[in-house]
Amino acid sequence: MTIRTVGHLSSGRSRFVLIAIFALFDAGAALADEIDSGHQLAPAGISAQLGVFASQVEEALACLPSLKNTGTVWLRTEKMHSALASAAKKHADANDQANLAKQVLSDCSMIKNQQELERARYLLTTINKSSENQEQRNAVRAMLLAADGEAALALVLDLIGK
Repeated sequence: MTIRTVGHLSSGRSRFVLIAIFALFDAGAALADEIDSGHQLAPAGISAQLGVFASQVEEALACLPSLKNTGTVWLRTEKMHSALASAAKKHADANDQANLAKQVLSDCSMIKNQQELERARYLLTTINKSSENQEQRNAVRAMLLAADGEAALALVLDLIGK
């Protein structure tokens, strides 16, 4: 069998394309061998993944109401949360539910961080401006600049003694 290179591709690119094609064929052959050998393709892994999806969906459904009690949430997150709740009730596709749950959890994490940043900023402005705690206030400011709400709030609460 003779392999000819395409005229408009450089010889280096041609070799790369051929290597990529052969790698794909090799990977496909290995998968076909696995299927032909009668082995199951990790049913325990699949059921474990479904358990992870279910826990993500439950966590995502629980996170938004608790954030609503502490402050403002985003309209986009509320819409995704509603879509997730209806998908869970209808027993929709697990992948769709998992994707929505990931988006809701990500938004909840960002909302919580934003609320902590705002609280830390407010508390920092209420602190007595004495020179003795200047280094601690600078540490809080650094965490605020780094947009790390959890760390900033922990530092400022430590600073005020709560």
